[in-house]
Amino acid sequence: MLTSHDDIVSIDRAYQIGANSFATKPVNWRQLSYQIRDVVRTTRVPGLPPAASQDPLKASGAGAASEATERDVQAALANRH
Repeated sequence: MLTSHDDIVSIDRAYQIGANSFATKPVNWRQLSYQIRDVVRTTRVPGLPPAASQDPLKASGAGAASEATERDVQAALANRH
């Protein structure tokens, strides 16, 4: 969840309705990149065998998605004004 609301009630409400992560504006791009990586890393991929689900990034090919996300975040950081 990305919002300008940073009060406790808003944060609690975001998680209650299903947010996996919470970031406030103005965006701290470094922190957001770590949060995105954490969500990708910890998201369980349906249909994976139990042993493979121990490392969803390696087992699902999501490592490539994580690397692409990191590249996108790095590009956004480089292009900030």
